Amino acid sequence: MPHAYPPDLAQFVRREMAKGDYETENDLVVDALRVLRELKTRHQHLRAELQVAIAQADRGEVVPLDTDATKKEGRRRLSEQE
Repeated sequence: MPHAYPPDLAQFVRREMAKGDYETENDLVVDALRVLRELKTRHQHLRAELQVAIAQADRGEVVPLDTDATKKEGRRRLSEQE
């Protein structure tokens, strides 16, 4: 099925097809749509989580951020990676 894309997307499709990761242009489009669906699903979940967090904050159900403890934990994790 031939597609008409804006020039920037047409160039992207050509580059991706040249890499050989997709047998057909349709395979590439199907993969792109799956990624878009996953992204939108993640976005919906994140928005829902944010709404819960905002409601908790509005009710005063939050604790102050301990930046010193956060920095200490970050440094500990970084030192474990070295």
